[in-house]
Amino acid sequence: AASWLNVRIVVLEVDPSTMRLTAAAVRRRISRRTMLVVASAPCYPHGVVDDVQAIADLCKRRGIPLHVDSCLGGFCLPLVQELRPDLVPTFDFRVPGVTSISADTHKFGMGQKGTSVLLYRSKEMRKFQYTAVTEWSGGLYISPTLPGSRNGGVVATAWASLICLGRSGLRASAEGILQARDVLVDAVSRIDGLCIMGIPAMGVVAVGTDTKAPNGGIDSLIVMDLLTARGWVLNALQKPLSFHVCFTGAHSLETARKLASDLAECAEEARRMKEKGVASDGKARVYGLGGTFPDRGAVGDLLIHYQDGVLGV
Repeated sequence: AASWLNVRIVVLEVDPSTMRLTAAAVRRRISRRTMLVVASAPCYPHGVVDDVQAIADLCKRRGIPLHVDSCLGGFCLPLVQELRPDLVPTFDFRVPGVTSISADTHKFGMGQKGTSVLLYRSKEMRKFQYTAVTEWSGGLYISPTLPGSRNGGVVATAWASLICLGRSGLRASAEGILQARDVLVDAVSRIDGLCIMGIPAMGVVAVGTDTKAPNGGIDSLIVMDLLTARGWVLNALQKPLSFHVCFTGAHSLETARKLASDLAECAEEARRMKEKGVASDGKARVYGLGGTFPDRGAVGDLLIHYQDGVLGV
């Protein structure tokens, strides 16, 4: 969107201990040219909710709109907040200063892709999203979205999914996700050399290297490579190097316990590999190189060549 609209993105550093975006970080970088501030609830990499209340207070005082990206958590966090209010600070329109929120029905709403929701605090704000055409020979035209035409089928399936699940179904799903989350968080806390990145608010749990542990901890991406070899599908992260698991309603408590058991075994294997000086030939090597390569433009070019190759198959 920023590329299309010729808007410059100002990327802020999160608190390295909590992985949250703070109001202090926002305050240092906003200016008279700031048109929008974006906070996450939660962020995709670490599953952590930003300090929305403090950021919203700052934005309201400065007259800057605040968008809360809740695409990942929009249909899960409100139920988690009911079950475990200690995990989820208030992040929605109950917070003065929040002007818009996005939520994906195709994630924890269990619909199909193509039905994301964008909510505004007022109808007056929503009007700026519309495109009205009055001089076309084909007649008068107005579209509320960039795509124009929408697939009615996926909208119907999202509606059916939400009606079928209801609040009780979404709450039951959130409860199972929290149980799985707690199993993995507890397992990581028992492994000397690994750590949880921040305090995960729902099913996204990021595991990183505990650099404060003896010998610099265990390389988390080597652990990920070992888990991948056992059939687990995980996501590698960077800045800092780590990986995450995303629990959904499809994962049972037994699955979480099996993952926790495999994680402990793979962590010990990674520890032995480090002691013997054995390197990984998986994503640990790729992400380790990519994260330290100074020319980010070259890294971007590599991604473009990769995408060309995928589309050329």
